[in-house]
Amino acid sequence: MALARELRRRLAVEIVRKTEGLFELAGIPAELVKAFSKRSRELDASASADDRDQQQRRSRQAKGEPTDILRRQAWKDEVTALGYDADIIVQSAVGRRVAEHPLPDWTMVAEEITAKDSCPRVRDARRKITEHLVGFNIDKSSLVEIQRQVISERFIDLGFDTSREAICTTQAVLRAERRIVDIAPKIAARSAHALHPSQLEQALFYADCDHEQVLAFRAATSGRDLTVIEGAAGTGKSRTIGMVVEAYKAAGYQTLVTAPSWVATKGLGEAVGSDYSVLPELLNDLRGNKRWLPPTSVVIVDEAGMVGARSMASLLTEVESFGAKVILIGDRHQLQPVEAGPALSLALERLPHESYATLSTVRRQRSASDREQTLRWRAADPDAAFEAINFARAQGTWRSVKSEEQAADSAVDLWASFQAADEEVLILARTHAELRAITDRIRKKLRDSGQIVGEDAIILAADRQGNLFDLPIARGDQVRIGKRVRKKGLINGSGGTIQEISTTQDGVVEIKLLVDGRIVSVTSEELRDPESGGLKIRHGYASTTHAAQGVTVKNTIVVAGTVPTGGAPI
Repeated sequence: MALARELRRRLAVEIVRKTEGLFELAGIPAELVKAFSKRSRELDASASADDRDQQQRRSRQAKGEPTDILRRQAWKDEVTALGYDADIIVQSAVGRRVAEHPLPDWTMVAEEITAKDSCPRVRDARRKITEHLVGFNIDKSSLVEIQRQVISERFIDLGFDTSREAICTTQAVLRAERRIVDIAPKIAARSAHALHPSQLEQALFYADCDHEQVLAFRAATSGRDLTVIEGAAGTGKSRTIGMVVEAYKAAGYQTLVTAPSWVATKGLGEAVGSDYSVLPELLNDLRGNKRWLPPTSVVIVDEAGMVGARSMASLLTEVESFGAKVILIGDRHQLQPVEAGPALSLALERLPHESYATLSTVRRQRSASDREQTLRWRAADPDAAFEAINFARAQGTWRSVKSEEQAADSAVDLWASFQAADEEVLILARTHAELRAITDRIRKKLRDSGQIVGEDAIILAADRQGNLFDLPIARGDQVRIGKRVRKKGLINGSGGTIQEISTTQDGVVEIKLLVDGRIVSVTSEELRDPESGGLKIRHGYASTTHAAQGVTVKNTIVVAGTVPTGGAPI
């Protein structure tokens, strides 16, 4: 923020605020910004720790020394090579009449801060407030006062967390969470969708299930209009829901499967033979009166543990108003919601025991030892975690390395071995930075083997948060689509292999993909994110754990990162 303020004060430049506290200068061509950003990342990626130390020492030398002059000339040469005149660019960026912009809408900022964390730390809220003030002519004392005022007026003090850090929340978050706690028992008290005992017995007569699944089936069909079925991955939740859907459809009810992601929604919907709609789209349609739920509707929410408080409150409100039934399926011990608020836990707080069923037996893994291992990883207990690690070491499925670079190398080597054996495999990572490192290595292997051919086309893509980045793609690349393209039959998460890339005379990029055995042509305009302007497409070689939730594959490689233990990374 200080840098932006001083540039504005001394040179009269116009600051264009970006995300995460970054900014650009108005008047500098977008192509140049893009090229220099890419070049800086290339230089940073190629530099070793020693190189960076030397660069930092050189950068502390007095301005005007030979190294500084050479550096300026090198950048000027790159500008010229891109077809621009550096002096003209400076003239267009400096000495502008900078208009004062109104301060941000602090209510919207508070919603942004609590979008993914319902109880953020106060220092994180202050940092976000500062990011939104980049480019404003505000001194330090004024900044402190604005932070104090925004936090006191827009946030509620929650005291301290377990680390003795001050935390806060907003009225909007509290309203959503209170709504869940209030409305869940009201829906559960209704029993308008109970199936007749004869219908239950008929459904169970042909069912291939065990006693635990029968209990879950009865809980979901024999009474309450709000039921929760909870269980770890591989415990047979989908199989049980298949029985529920079949029984309700046979009795004349309409079933609708939904989930936070299109991958999970489509996967369960098609597996159980039900209509389906991804949760954000369903809520938008219901709020906008574009869709309604008949009283005979049974709404099935998969991956309910990943639904945030605001979405869950909205869904339960709609279900209650239409007189429908809702079944929540999930696991509070799996990934936390991307959206803020532990909705599934809140819904369970005041539900009667008749509205809850649990599936605890792992059925997906073949051996008893693998089934036990699944439950160890889920336990969120230090002792169970150490048992899981020791078991994985003994099985040869745990690799300890000394750096993140070695972790990426090891993951890609494993991926290549599965590929060579023609076995399905998915790499999971925690961060987008890890994904990029893994993807770069995989693409190099594929280029070396001739599976990726031709020059890279660089497109401006956008991630889930709307952050823009350069995405190199070429023929043979595996990619995933990040938005729904209805007329092409593509959903958010559809994967395909690039067959051809072309650009029309008016600059529209056309990508031909092989998707599930058919050729699909999609354009840059169809993939464009209306807010950021980037294309919603990414490489498909690896995924974050959240993005892969609901996906079932035979082999998974998890890049867990580093954890310091006695000075040595795991």
